[in-house]
Amino acid sequence: MGDLLGIYEHSFTPEKTSKICHTHEYNFIFSATSSKLSPPSPLPEPEKESVRFKWVLLKDLQKHTLYPDGISALIPQFLKAPPKNDYFLAK
Repeated sequence: MGDLLGIYEHSFTPEKTSKICHTHEYNFIFSATSSKLSPPSPLPEPEKESVRFKWVLLKDLQKHTLYPDGISALIPQFLKAPPKNDYFLAK
């Protein structure tokens, strides 16, 4: 694992069946490299059927569904100019 690029707080309203009015999640974004995991190598099998792995070019990241909402726009920003002192962004 490489450097911490940023932290993203995401606030959202759970499904209607939940008794919680809203919740927060914190996403810690790190850089990473792997000699065994890079395009076009095969991707690992997900543990859940609802999870999918896919190689995507960074320039096309916003064309794909990535959770939490808004994170696909932040990743390129963090990679271009990681915050030096303020690592925290909230939505």
